[in-house]
Amino acid sequence: MRYTFKVKLVDSKDPVIWRRFTVPATYTFTQLHYVLQVVMGWTNSHLWKFDNRTEEDLHSNRRYCYDYYIMQPELNDEDLDKQNEAEYFRAPQVRLCDLFHKVGDKMMYNYDFGDDWFHELTLEKVEDDVNPRKAFCLAGEGMCPAEDCMGIHGWEDIKKRFKFPKSYDQEELDELATWLGLESPKQFKPERFVKKDVNEMLTELYYDPWLLERL
Repeated sequence: MRYTFKVKLVDSKDPVIWRRFTVPATYTFTQLHYVLQVVMGWTNSHLWKFDNRTEEDLHSNRRYCYDYYIMQPELNDEDLDKQNEAEYFRAPQVRLCDLFHKVGDKMMYNYDFGDDWFHELTLEKVEDDVNPRKAFCLAGEGMCPAEDCMGIHGWEDIKKRFKFPKSYDQEELDELATWLGLESPKQFKPERFVKKDVNEMLTELYYDPWLLERL
């Protein structure tokens, strides 16, 4: 089987940052993590986990309530969530088809426990697998936020600075653009997303022998 997911960065806006991608249902959650890092544009520099919350839960009194979570393999028992008695699994030992069963099933992916980049995953389609191993990006919108920018609210502040440049110090804007890898503030385009580039990186991921040994 092959699964098609939509992933949305929670609380992102103008534009909402989202991606649609397809992966084999037999992928482990470790493999899904690496695919998400590529399709979103992150740098795989922080801790991560999956759990069975939704965006609605995050905005309610269920924010800290979940029945299970899936932890990355590098974490030890002392890194477990001691304040939550939820069942836990290790990502290399669980496949997507073990926990995603029908269209509409959702899960939360949290990347960087400091900035807390929450991503809501929704299973949109289940179909016969015509390419049993590769992942593909189908669509998306919005550039990936900068790492270590203090989370979604920090990213919104950065966007505001570029949107209203006359309200801020030009030298600081130039430094901010450089930090983002841009040649000038005018290159900042929060809506930017290039599917072709993402799929090229997914191909590199698929053929990376160092990584494949660890999936």
